[in-house]
Amino acid sequence: MTFARLRRVALSGAVLGALILSAAPPAMAAVPTGSITGHLTTAAGEPAAETSVWLYSGGEDLRDLIAWTRTEPDGSYRFGDLDTAPYVLAFAAPGGPEQYYHHKSSLGEADSIAVTDGAVTTVDERLLGSGTVTGQIRDTAGNAVPDLLVSLARHDEPGSGYQMTDADGRYSIAVLPGTYTVSFNPLAGSQQTQYVPGKLDEEEARRIEVPAGGEVVADDTVLGTGSLSGRLTTASGTPLTAADVSLSSLRGNPAGNASTNGAGEFSITGLLAGSYQLSYFHGDRSQYYRSKLAPEQADPVVVTANEETQVTDSMLSTGSIRISAVDAVTGSAIANFCVDDWCSRGTGRVTIPDRPVLPQRFRVYPADSSYLATDTEWIKPVPNQTVNVRVALRKSARITTTVLDRATGLPLRDVCVDALSVRNPQLPDGYGGCTNSAGKMTIGGLEPGSYNLFVNPVEDRSYGRQWVGASGGTGDQRSAVTVVAPAGSTVAGPTVLLDRAGAIGGRVTDQSGAPLADVRVNLLGYHPGSGPPYDIVTDSDGRYEVTGLGPYSWPLLFQQDGFGQWSGGVADRHGATPITVTVGGTSSHDLALRHGIELRGTVRSQDGRPLGGGHLMVHNTGTGDLSSFASIENGAFSLSVLPNQSVQLSYGVSDDGRYLSGPYVPCSGQGPGREPAVFELPETSPFTIDMVICTP
Repeated sequence: MTFARLRRVALSGAVLGALILSAAPPAMAAVPTGSITGHLTTAAGEPAAETSVWLYSGGEDLRDLIAWTRTEPDGSYRFGDLDTAPYVLAFAAPGGPEQYYHHKSSLGEADSIAVTDGAVTTVDERLLGSGTVTGQIRDTAGNAVPDLLVSLARHDEPGSGYQMTDADGRYSIAVLPGTYTVSFNPLAGSQQTQYVPGKLDEEEARRIEVPAGGEVVADDTVLGTGSLSGRLTTASGTPLTAADVSLSSLRGNPAGNASTNGAGEFSITGLLAGSYQLSYFHGDRSQYYRSKLAPEQADPVVVTANEETQVTDSMLSTGSIRISAVDAVTGSAIANFCVDDWCSRGTGRVTIPDRPVLPQRFRVYPADSSYLATDTEWIKPVPNQTVNVRVALRKSARITTTVLDRATGLPLRDVCVDALSVRNPQLPDGYGGCTNSAGKMTIGGLEPGSYNLFVNPVEDRSYGRQWVGASGGTGDQRSAVTVVAPAGSTVAGPTVLLDRAGAIGGRVTDQSGAPLADVRVNLLGYHPGSGPPYDIVTDSDGRYEVTGLGPYSWPLLFQQDGFGQWSGGVADRHGATPITVTVGGTSSHDLALRHGIELRGTVRSQDGRPLGGGHLMVHNTGTGDLSSFASIENGAFSLSVLPNQSVQLSYGVSDDGRYLSGPYVPCSGQGPGREPAVFELPETSPFTIDMVICTP
């Protein structure tokens, strides 16, 4: 058997000197005696002879190659003289793909193998069967393209394969069974990638299902090449010099760059034929072809083979906006505040220069938490002028509290307390304020209203989270104390009595009992763009564990790709099955996720334009809980949601450089006091809602 040792052991000069100077006989260093041995068999169960076996370090040193060998005719192999440590094994039969112990397609996913000094660890493995992707790459004249690197990328889990085309432009790549796309870079010196068949974006590529023992053919023709040239001017028609021009595929893959010259002209050559997105950058401004502020609104630029595509465009007219802030009640000026990324620095004014002449909004927020942040009305700049806008800021509210150990009565520091809304509470992205050494804290910057306090013991996880009740913690928000916080006031909230923690664990499956991985498990809903501080995800066997819970009865929310249901498989917290937690214990709750119905529809502006670049969220009408969410793309959405419930919708979309968000109120229902639309979901699919968003 061939055995190649790939690491070297060096003896330092200091150690060597110590051995020479010592009068006593030198002590021999301990020789590692652990080993890994085993047998490999093929997918058919026959001995896997002449199969390459690689030994990698595991643990934190994963990917450090230790040794290599080949199996004997009976499929046996051995690695000896190993230190006590974790290791990882990789295998590749002649002409076959690499695979990793145990039945994994990538090194990072491989199972670790523990080796102990003096012990023999046996690792037998039956190799997975492989399939083959073959094909031929030709140019537009029908000639073979040799020496082209063809890549296979797996989509259902990590994995890949590579090979250069031969003199006939052919390739044959063995891979593990799975779903793949095929790509190559046909232009020398260019980063442009072509995906089979003839696509510029991976999302548009053919998905190739490769079965074990099967062969799939994926031929392609290299796209022809063309070029793009253009001229960019200011709004007044003068050439725009030294503007950066960027060209990318419609999905964002870079294709080429240029800069405008003194005449405002630019040129990008050597482009694969297809549709592209063209953008410009000059100073602090960015714009898209043609005269658009948002990429989703850009007009595509089509490059044709053997032709030069010519475009002209101009930067939009601009004006300035000057914003001042005042107290909403007294009208007195506020000296320190910020507008998006600009701040007044004590002047009481913020001037935003060079704004395109399109309606736009800004976020205005104070330098401290004494006032509430607010959005301006839609402001449309006037070309070459300054528009003055005054924004009234309302006073915020504050809540104080003290956190004590229930058993000892001693104050606890570094315990974070959030004031969450009574309806549709949402955990912040991270943690709010936390207690000082006296166990005290103030929650500031609150919208005047009614709140419940939610507690996160961040530093000492032996304590459990809780909703704050009148005489202790609770897992049911309905039992929490409601704190009314008026504008401009500081009110005392209830004292927090903290208990020690327990946990909830279990398994999530589908209706057939198959485990479901990557299901989010939370106390409250995960929303797009948020990051709950205690986000739990099920493993490959569908198992989860939520730790750090106070010893109360808790509902849990399970979300799969945005589709949510509470413990017991219901649509809202109040109807959920509560799970009782005990101190130091792990309560069990398994859930077979129910099937939902399809909710689909469109999202358009009043003039019929499709809106996208954002999310649609579905809320249970009774509690405000998030029932489901999905992306809005090209003005359309489709998602799963539990049937037989009353729901309301909220959204966040882009529209020509503006971001529109809020609860969905039909344009015909706009006006003071109008409530969001309510929809009654049926038992069966599909249910369609076509939304029209009121745009300024």
